[in-house]
Amino acid sequence: MTASALALSGTAAVAQESSNDGGSLMGDIVVTAQKKSAGEKAQDVPIAITALGESQLRTLNVRSLEDLNAIAPNASLDTNSTFRGYANFSFRGVGLGSSVPSLEPAVGLFIDGVYQGVNAGAVSDNFDLGTIQMLRGPQGTLFGRNVTGGAVLVETARPTGEFGGYVQASYETGPEYSAQGAVNVPIAPGLLNARLAGYYRNDKGWFTNQFNNKPFGKLRTIMARPSFELTTGALKQTLILEYGDVNGDGGIIQAFNEPKGSFKIALDQPGFTKRRWYSATSESVIDVGFGDGAITNVFGYRDFREHAYTDLDGSILPLTHLAALTDQYQLSNELRYAGKFGPAEVTVGLYYLHQKLDYREARVPFIAGNRGGGGVQKSDSYGAFAQADITLTDKLSAIAGLRYSYEEKAAKIVPLTVGRCLDVTQPCDFSNNPLINKKLDWHSLSPKLGLNYKANSDVLLYASFGKSTRSGGFNVRISNPADPGIFDQETMTAYEVGMKADLIGRTLRANIAAFTNDYKNLQRTTSFYVGALGTQIIDNSADARLQGIEVDLTASPTPGLEFIAGVGYLDAHYTKVTGDLNADKVVDKKDRALKLVRAPNWTFSVGGIYNMEFDSGAALKTQVFFAHRAKSAALDDNSVFFPDYNDLRGNISFTLPNKATSISVYGRNLTNEAHNTSGTAKIPFPSGGIRAIGEGRSWGVEVRQSF
Repeated sequence: MTASALALSGTAAVAQESSNDGGSLMGDIVVTAQKKSAGEKAQDVPIAITALGESQLRTLNVRSLEDLNAIAPNASLDTNSTFRGYANFSFRGVGLGSSVPSLEPAVGLFIDGVYQGVNAGAVSDNFDLGTIQMLRGPQGTLFGRNVTGGAVLVETARPTGEFGGYVQASYETGPEYSAQGAVNVPIAPGLLNARLAGYYRNDKGWFTNQFNNKPFGKLRTIMARPSFELTTGALKQTLILEYGDVNGDGGIIQAFNEPKGSFKIALDQPGFTKRRWYSATSESVIDVGFGDGAITNVFGYRDFREHAYTDLDGSILPLTHLAALTDQYQLSNELRYAGKFGPAEVTVGLYYLHQKLDYREARVPFIAGNRGGGGVQKSDSYGAFAQADITLTDKLSAIAGLRYSYEEKAAKIVPLTVGRCLDVTQPCDFSNNPLINKKLDWHSLSPKLGLNYKANSDVLLYASFGKSTRSGGFNVRISNPADPGIFDQETMTAYEVGMKADLIGRTLRANIAAFTNDYKNLQRTTSFYVGALGTQIIDNSADARLQGIEVDLTASPTPGLEFIAGVGYLDAHYTKVTGDLNADKVVDKKDRALKLVRAPNWTFSVGGIYNMEFDSGAALKTQVFFAHRAKSAALDDNSVFFPDYNDLRGNISFTLPNKATSISVYGRNLTNEAHNTSGTAKIPFPSGGIRAIGEGRSWGVEVRQSF
């Protein structure tokens, strides 16, 4: 669960463990973290990484990225309250705290190497995975825009070439039922292989809506993922298709006037979530003699649609409900070459992304008149990048890289207006003087320089410098004509030093990173109310400095027993403020003294795994994990804060002597805390405002059969 134990895979290959040890945290993992032509051991990669392999994901009963909240130092994988499944990820105090789909993330999500263009639906169920990897710190040179905080890479399982698979079923308090499975089919052995995977979950609702005393939080999820792999000569061609359908209640939100720490919800309108998507990923890898390298091409297509309805006032009164429809599709392609020439390992590439976003929302009923609005945004992004890892001596190497990015966006936007765009299932009419009808473009450079010193085979020291950019754009949710609706790109300059070390005969692994990030032209959101009309103005309002340290430790004092511990410290503060962040109509020292959103001072985690093997071949594995994240600001004006976050979970798994059958009993949120993951400004309604809460204590049993 720590960087010392697990590591990142690149887009061309999934990380592989060096031994079949059932997920030992001390095992070496071969990765392609820097998109080189050959893999590297995780401990040889000069990046701060937290990643989980397939066995670790099963041990933690990870169902979605939100289950990994606070598992890594200085990292959170929260969701937004307005609509379910919106990613509000934050690494090292850099992230996003909004459900506006035209706002680009600061922590980019990549699924099988394909960048996900919107945060909508990003936190959905994950199944049949190879790895999940979290790269902390800016990754602009190799991964492009919108990774100023870092990147989350999700790799699905690939065909193995041998017939086999698994089926798995679980029951969890709520109640909820789930089933999944996958089968590998060698269609033409040695030439064409397939993997067919499917998933079903029916959550009946953990909460009770006290307005009507009915279960609340229902969600039904269906997913199917066939994948195919063709190997012929020097070519390996992989095709991954996916279909998803989600249907359930609206946002799980709680009024401010309900007791903090309770699970009480009382809504006159449960709302709904209807989401479906189709995606296709094509990955082509051709081995070439030139530089003993490889040419890789990753093409991605995604079509996403969500219709959602949420009780926005959070009370039993029919005051304000929010209906919204998000239509998004994207096409992307990355072509790159990686090879080795003498002392230099070189990666060069080209990237293109085309995206169209159509967003419409209506607020009904509304005491000031039913209002609707929205916008259509089209964007095209281009990138060219190169990075070289140059061996200087047998212990010293250097990294140099540069990426050029160009992006253009065009948008038509109607602000929330009485009587307009109220039927969100129909396109908005932009012919009647839209507030915005513009086309803008941006350029940026993302360099990287690094120096690595391999003291011996078990100790790596590194230092790096880099720059990354987060895209500018348009606000498709303009709730007040005073909002300009346009914001510029923001940039980060990052400095980092670190150490990765295996010590005491490789029974102790220590990874340490210290960083300083200087942020310019931060996109901040000013929230306030004009009467009963909520307003969110997005603008480039500040500069900031974020600095801190992260420590990951893994120890294996005896065979079968392993301990992990991680701690992160973050000092985040504004160095310059040009916007009225607290909406008091004055820009002064009070604005500069505000705390940055989603930037807690401390995060830490501890855990242990004990694996007992019997002479019969059976095995018993016990795992306990605790994570803590300190209090942090929820809104830019600091009117709302997230309380301390604590997550205690455990798992006991028994594997039968046949090695194919396992039975697990697990618990989530064992301290029964009402986790608060997002919130709104205080509103002039009886509820006082709304916040999102997660489920309380849950127990589950899972049975898995491999074949």
